[in-house]
Amino acid sequence: MVETVAIRSYAIFNNLRKGTKTMKTFEQYLTDNYNTEELQDIARHGCQGGVPGMIYYEETTEIYQRFASDLHDILDIFVNEQGYLPEFISKNIGSKSLFYNAMVWFCAEITAMNLTYEMEV
Repeated sequence: MVETVAIRSYAIFNNLRKGTKTMKTFEQYLTDNYNTEELQDIARHGCQGGVPGMIYYEETTEIYQRFASDLHDILDIFVNEQGYLPEFISKNIGSKSLFYNAMVWFCAEITAMNLTYEMEV
C-alpha cells in the first residue's frame, strides 16, 4: 500500500514540477532543512510523530504563509488525480491554525514520499 501511495504521489509530484515553478520552493525548503533520513521518516511515518520545525502551530502557520501557493497547488493536483479531498484536510477546515497545520503536514508527507521515491529509483 505504501508503495502504491508513493507511486501515485510521485505522479502528482511530477505534474507539479512540469506545471508549477513555485513547487520547487517548498521542495527546496524540505531538502534544505531535512536530511535524507528525516525525509524518509516523514515519508514512512508522517508528521504526527513530531518533525522538528513542524511541531507547533506557530511553526506550521509560518510555513503555510510562506508557501501557501505551493501547498494549494499540491492539494489541487492531489484532489484532481485522486478524486477526493483528504479527510485530514477537510476535518480541519473550521480552524485556521488546524487547517494550516494539516496542509503543511499533508504536503510535507507527499513531497517527502516523492523525494525519497526518487532516491530509491
